Amino acid sequence: MATYWLMPRLSGFYARFPDAMVSVQTPPSDMPAFSAGIDIALRYGPRPWDDGETVKLFDERAFPVGRPDRIATLEGALGTLRSVPLIHVTTPKASHWPEWRDYLEAKGIGAADRQRQTFDNYVQATQAALDGYGIMLGWRSIHEAMLAESRLAALPNGDHDFGTSYWATAVRNRSQNMLVSGFLDWVSQAGEDFDRNGNAVA
Repeated sequence: MATYWLMPRLSGFYARFPDAMVSVQTPPSDMPAFSAGIDIALRYGPRPWDDGETVKLFDERAFPVGRPDRIATLEGALGTLRSVPLIHVTTPKASHWPEWRDYLEAKGIGAADRQRQTFDNYVQATQAALDGYGIMLGWRSIHEAMLAESRLAALPNGDHDFGTSYWATAVRNRSQNMLVSGFLDWVSQAGEDFDRNGNAVA
């Protein structure tokens, strides 16, 4: 999310606050805790956090994605996922990102019977999908720009809502700081624009 959603939009924040400097840190968990020097945490999950002022950014969705020629071979059939190479992403134990097994179960599809490729982050897995090595479980926050550019394609009717969203929380003793509150307002608007207009960059 930091690489594919936040970073391309930061110019919108700098346009409002040209003297600001945003340092982006990506911890190995999708539920970062506040520590010294951290003013705002962007988190993924099913409900808002209560350790600061929290705003909802956008609802997340999952869908199988791959290079357009690979997706075309599936002929729009979800069941074919059982017999094609699937790209997996291992996530921290504290994480609650759904994985292929969760998606296949939610769609009533049996376990995949092809050898799996596994990566430890979404950047590597996405590159493998772009290179045509298999189908990965895609996410709005990561893949919508690539779908809009036709670098990747989504399996038709493959969208699934796991009931999760992205949230931004400002630490309590800093939420009244002009730059912190300004960033929270800006990122909230960027999230609303994303929910409303797809991949339009704020």
